[in-house]
Amino acid sequence: MEARTRQGGKKKCRECNQFEELDEDLRCTTCATPEDKEECRTCKRKVREIDNAIKCDGCKTWNHIGCEKVGKNYYKALKEEDGATWFCKICKQTILSSFGQLAKLREDYKEVMKKMHGITNKNEGIDERVKIIEEKMEGKDEDIVNKVTNTIVEKIEAVDIVQKTAEVVIRHIEEKEKREKRKKNIVLYNVPESSQNEVQSRIDEDLSRCNDLFKNSLKVRECKIERVSRLGRPREDNRSRPMLVQLRSEDEKWSILLKC
Repeated sequence: MEARTRQGGKKKCRECNQFEELDEDLRCTTCATPEDKEECRTCKRKVREIDNAIKCDGCKTWNHIGCEKVGKNYYKALKEEDGATWFCKICKQTILSSFGQLAKLREDYKEVMKKMHGITNKNEGIDERVKIIEEKMEGKDEDIVNKVTNTIVEKIEAVDIVQKTAEVVIRHIEEKEKREKRKKNIVLYNVPESSQNEVQSRIDEDLSRCNDLFKNSLKVRECKIERVSRLGRPREDNRSRPMLVQLRSEDEKWSILLKC
């Protein structure tokens, strides 16, 4: 605990309003000093060497004894006693609150220890029951392992059967889908083949020729081309490869064939 003592003065300082010996600017020695001084936590005024002030051992802030309502006799006793400790009002409230929380923590700790003791007793009972079960299970381990092994083998065989059945079904569905697609296909011969380098450009040109053939030459208005492709590898004699045309439906295919 640190303390500062107020002394007498003559004139009122224009900055701190304290009666002190003033300079020509009507400022006391403390206010005229350029260095910053510590402030009173309550009134925010500078605490000077001549002020009656006391420093809190908790928050380490200075306080005028008048701001903290510290009696002069008590203040004097604090100054005279070596190692005296003093706390401001805010720190006192914090300490009292901490004492209350500490008491609550002690009660909570007692409750937790009580519950832990109960859990320990329950665990001892569980350990005893487990021991009884282990004794009953002795000699039955081999039977259990055999039963589990047989069950696993049966499950594996069942999964294998299901997997093979699924493969057959998938192949059947794929073949059916291919047949359905073939029903909508037409193969055209002697259709000039594009000489473009880009694949998409050749496809676009084939689509254009097919649309012109179906809609303008054969007068089939209701037809939708889903895909076109050339069959086989490009020929060395530059002859056009057959062109596979996939239509939207089988009905459209027959509408075109009937016009041929």
